[in-house]
Amino acid sequence: MQTHGEPRSALLTRHVEVFRFDPDYERDHAQAYVVVELRDGGYIISEGRCRLVDFPPFESRGCSDLAIDLALVDAADKLALLRRGEYQPATKAEVDELRAKTQGWFVSGIPFDEFKT
Repeated sequence: MQTHGEPRSALLTRHVEVFRFDPDYERDHAQAYVVVELRDGGYIISEGRCRLVDFPPFESRGCSDLAIDLALVDAADKLALLRRGEYQPATKAEVDELRAKTQGWFVSGIPFDEFKT
């Protein structure tokens, strides 16, 4: 993959998928995965976790948001590694495995235009 000098947006599709697990009484943390499909094939899969705490501003909903934010930061770090040739993109099989693992979680798509690249 030729990436030197390309803007980051040239590597990405126009859609980012987010899988979010909101905390409940059985788990002590919120968890999120972000999947970014790459134009040349492959995916960036990133993860964010936040331990559930019960004081403002980090009540349970805040922890879910923070887990997503951490997963997005992880995705940005992996994108930087990819541009330097130091990250091996995930395969469709790995994304399908993640989708199976997170079945029943909240899933949303984020239009790429919301991100500054």
